[in-house]
Amino acid sequence: MGGEAGALTRLSDDAVASLRLAFAGELAERLPVLRALCDGSLSDLDLVRRAAHSLASSAAVVGAAEAARAARSLEEQLVAGAAVEDLRAPASGVVALLGGWQP
Repeated sequence: MGGEAGALTRLSDDAVASLRLAFAGELAERLPVLRALCDGSLSDLDLVRRAAHSLASSAAVVGAAEAARAARSLEEQLVAGAAVEDLRAPASGVVALLGGWQP
């Protein structure tokens, strides 16, 4: 078990449930931003960067380490100045990892 998931085991069931519900809310707000980037209907890269940053941090908290790494990588590509068309595949990867996540 990873560090984040291991930390969750030290919390009460109610605390873990609360974190997972909060993450579900974060997904509801942030994944549409990445989906819009993927389908070409959004080009506000600062909004995408904030979404990627939030998802990376939140995914790490709930133990979704692979998704956290993917979101962090997307954020780093944004900070490095990647072109919109080069960001669609990594954003799609984050969506694929988190799109079916359930609390």
